[in-house]
Amino acid sequence: MGLLRILLALSVIVNHSENFFGLRLVGGKIAVEAFFIISGFYMAMVLSEKYSRINKPYFSFISGRFLRLYPVYWSVLIFIAFYSVCHGLVNGNYLFVKAYLDYANNFSLASYAYFIFTNIVIFGQDIIMFMGADGHGSLHFIKNFRLSHPAIHNFLLIAPAWSISLEMMFYLLAPLLNKGKTILLFVLLAASFISKLVILNKGFNHDPWTYRFFPFELAYFIFGMLSYRLFRAWKKKYTPILQKIISIYLIGITVFYVQLPIFAYKDYVYLFSIFIGVPFLFLQTKHNRTDRFIGEFSYVVYISHAFFIKLLLTSLIVPKTWLSEAATLITFAFSWFVIEFVSKRVERYRAQRLVYKG
Repeated sequence: MGLLRILLALSVIVNHSENFFGLRLVGGKIAVEAFFIISGFYMAMVLSEKYSRINKPYFSFISGRFLRLYPVYWSVLIFIAFYSVCHGLVNGNYLFVKAYLDYANNFSLASYAYFIFTNIVIFGQDIIMFMGADGHGSLHFIKNFRLSHPAIHNFLLIAPAWSISLEMMFYLLAPLLNKGKTILLFVLLAASFISKLVILNKGFNHDPWTYRFFPFELAYFIFGMLSYRLFRAWKKKYTPILQKIISIYLIGITVFYVQLPIFAYKDYVYLFSIFIGVPFLFLQTKHNRTDRFIGEFSYVVYISHAFFIKLLLTSLIVPKTWLSEAATLITFAFSWFVIEFVSKRVERYRAQRLVYKG
């Protein structure tokens, strides 16, 4: 599963830069929604197979997920803020903290407090995408965040973390959803998809409504949970040969997605392939240490890549045609340090803190 996750992270890098050795992979929007499906599958699996045997399962699960996310996130956040300030003091360009200096007198104290709060706690960063600023420096709802001047999302130091905010809300609901009957999950899934179609047909058929609105994106997380239930019911039918065939298919369509013929509902066909294929890929790779090692990079790469892309664009160290490859190389090197000195230490603590029943 690690290879698929890192390919999806690379898709987001490509979406924010240039082709990666000539490939565009699946694009940012589809990659994020595929991540939601994979997350739903994993969360349903660990809740059913691991946390059902642990004392205080809800608290243990939520605190475990937050420990997985926050130390790495805060490490990246501190690095970006510190480097941006140092870069500004030397070159005059404050990079990701530039908005705070350029618009110091444009916003109310409450608005600035919200910016700082959401940068620290992650929660609420998705809501930023639905906000604009009025003439008095107060925040208000806006149909299209690109019509706001200044753009509110520029106050997010880790731009891709809006999707982590959604993930964390999924986690809060996951233990409750996992206890629900399958028919309830189908009803919630249908309600999410239908409401999305209705709103899109009302003229909200653009970013951020297309893939950043929590009630709509919940469908993909539930889709992943249903994928686990299907896997649990049909596990014995997932033969080794099927595992290999479907795993190769899933990796193949992820790499060559753009090269595939354009047809109606192509995006949904791909996401349905993720729904069907994730259990096969999980079985094929669950004992593969290399795949697990690769997968560890996906979270850090995802939340840190935008900084390095902007840094490269600002410094003009490499030609723009090599932007994606250079950003990927630097981001992976940075991610290795974060994994070695932060993530691994936190993971050891996470494993030690669990108390099993009986």
